[in-house]
Amino acid sequence: MSGNRAEGEFKMTTPSTAGRGLLLLLVTLMNGPAWGGDFNATVSAGSDYIFRSESQTNHRPALQGSLEYDAADGLYGGVFVSNVSWVRDARPPGMDVRNGIEIDAWGGFRHDLGAGLSYDLGVYHYAYPGRYPAHGYALPDTSEAYAQLAWHGLSVRYWYAFSNWFGMAGSAGSGYVDLNESWSFAGSWMLSAHLGHQSVAGYRGAASFTDWKLGLSHQFRHAWLLSLAWSRGNGRRTWYSNDQGRLITRGALVATLSKSFSF
Repeated sequence: MSGNRAEGEFKMTTPSTAGRGLLLLLVTLMNGPAWGGDFNATVSAGSDYIFRSESQTNHRPALQGSLEYDAADGLYGGVFVSNVSWVRDARPPGMDVRNGIEIDAWGGFRHDLGAGLSYDLGVYHYAYPGRYPAHGYALPDTSEAYAQLAWHGLSVRYWYAFSNWFGMAGSAGSGYVDLNESWSFAGSWMLSAHLGHQSVAGYRGAASFTDWKLGLSHQFRHAWLLSLAWSRGNGRRTWYSNDQGRLITRGALVATLSKSFSF
């Protein structure tokens, strides 16, 4: 992302084709009387918003909400909203970038194969509406397809970016693979572990990184959940520092309180 903004030239982003398609899928699922299914919503407040070891809020608090519709036949679709600052924090010098929100949409199909084995296939779109330079700037909106295979609490998932990867020009074709495991104990406690690797296409490995996370959560009555997680990544400072000089993949301990609803 290089170049200078011409004076007075800017563009306001609108939903991409992928984003519009996923929202259409969600509306279709919600209005299809023959589908049969459930809504699941979550609202949360956290001390940070970490995504693949990267702080999306410059290590500041985040307020988030999500809504997913799960049809009886395995189809599903959802939306997610959160405050963010990384787009603005990563703006090139001299460019006018205005964004403070992330709005995601996803859709897919999941199926239980029996004996604790299941799979999940879908598409996920990350949107960052705002005001951006009209020239010389790669927009942060990103679309990924994913495939997951899970066995009990163990899962492996692969993500493939068929757009530029979060504003990095020429990075279409980037991939992310992650391994996750969770263990329930004492009835309402859960311990989780995560290991992932992000390969960024077009940068000869310089922007690629590995991330890991350990988490502990406790489920309270009335669907309240308190979680504590430590995450860290080894992304290079050259690529993963913001305009304030802060490394966004440094180790972070995040506390989150969330409330879930089903209807």
